[in-house]
Amino acid sequence: MRILIVDDDVIDITILKQLVQRLPQCHATEFATPELALSWCKNNETDFVIVKHLMPSFNGIEFTRQLRGFAPKTEVPLLMLTVTEEVEVRKAALEAGANHVLNKPFSFAELHALATKMLAARAAYKTVRDAAAIPKKTVLDVNATLERLSGDRPLLLSVSVAFLGSVPDLLASINAALVAKDHKRALAQMHALKGAVAAFDAPVVFKCLQNVEKYAKDAEGPAIAAAFRLAQELVGQLVTELRALVAAESTCGRLE
Repeated sequence: MRILIVDDDVIDITILKQLVQRLPQCHATEFATPELALSWCKNNETDFVIVKHLMPSFNGIEFTRQLRGFAPKTEVPLLMLTVTEEVEVRKAALEAGANHVLNKPFSFAELHALATKMLAARAAYKTVRDAAAIPKKTVLDVNATLERLSGDRPLLLSVSVAFLGSVPDLLASINAALVAKDHKRALAQMHALKGAVAAFDAPVVFKCLQNVEKYAKDAEGPAIAAAFRLAQELVGQLVTELRALVAAESTCGRLE
């Protein structure tokens, strides 16, 4: 896991280097200026960003805003360090796309716990993303689903029809909640969607929804949005496969 440090403070860097050394399988890339860091980010992947609030040229909030403008970087967890306790600064940082703002002075234990949590979320996202990127003929295992339903094909048809009727509204509701930054409502709707998907044997889709749910619980806005886009694609594929299944079952029923 690659940790990007954007900080011009020697003391901060000393602490952050110690942090990276204590995180398993992690290494750091450091920049003293946000301009150089942004230039590097355009062509390199990072798994976690730690940025100082006040720096020469432009501050950590502007850095965060520009970083989130790079499409592949919208889901990368970002922690901002600041000496100010002004509510407006925290609000601006979170609105720009920071996942967490940590005030100085802070305890090393608190920093370590935050970094561990945010890296775990990133690892979960990458696992689902990479799994979804592997070419698959289908996301639905019909035989395994039938086995779960005791081989009852009419029941499978009924469950599929119910799923197809309810899922579009659920997806629209989750999207609206995320736009409104109502993570509590998004979490409730995501839980309902995950329950609906659980009726079928579609493990990649289910795991992806679990990941979005995790981000929603942690209220990590940019990560939720990125993970939800992936979830929408996978749920959309499941919907396509179920529609084909319903059409085939209905045709068989008419022929019989």
